[in-house]
This record gives sequence, structure tokens and C-alpha cells, in this order.
Amino acid sequence: MNTEQGAPGGVAVFKASGRIDQNTAEAFQNALLDALAGASQGLVIDMAAVPFISSAGLRSLMVAARKAKADKIPLAIAALTPAVKEVFAISRFTAVIACHDDLATASAKLKG
Repeated sequence: MNTEQGAPGGVAVFKASGRIDQNTAEAFQNALLDALAGASQGLVIDMAAVPFISSAGLRSLMVAARKAKADKIPLAIAALTPAVKEVFAISRFTAVIACHDDLATASAKLKG
């Protein structure tokens, strides 16, 4: 699992890549919370390069969603891969964090 951050147009982008599972979820969560702390205009989590997410990864996203809500920071997810999209659908995680097909749409919604 790798992460990368950027902030085009005021909305921060957190790019995750690789598997998010029991072995990587803690590092993912810590990096995500750090990105959230510097994203007062909103944060989009780009999941285009994440082929797999486990329940531990979903827990990390839940922690970030709660923190974002408490801090009133808009949060969205972009570009779920088909396998991860299926996990989100089965777990109804799409009700927790807004999910969009691509980064541009997610960023526009947060600006919006």
C-alpha cells in the first residue's frame, strides 16, 4: 500500500495504491488522518489503484469519515476498482462516504 497527496484547486487528494488489508490498514489509516488534518477545503480519496480492501481497510475509512464529520471537512471517494466497488456495495459503505466514478466528479462535488 502506498499513498500520495496533492491539492489541485483547493480540494486535497489522497491517492492510495496497493492492497489495503490487515497488514497495511494501520499505515493507511495514519496517512489518511494526516491528510485529513491538512484538508480544510475537503479531501478526495482516490482509490483507482487499490485492487483489494479488507474489513480492516473499511474500518480505517470509517475512522476517517468520523473524524471528517467531527471536523466538518467534506470527504469523498473516487474511482473504486470493480472488486472494491463490490465490497463497498455489499457492506453498504457507499452510505458512509460519498463515492464517485472519477476524481474530477468527486472534486467538483466537494467544491460545490
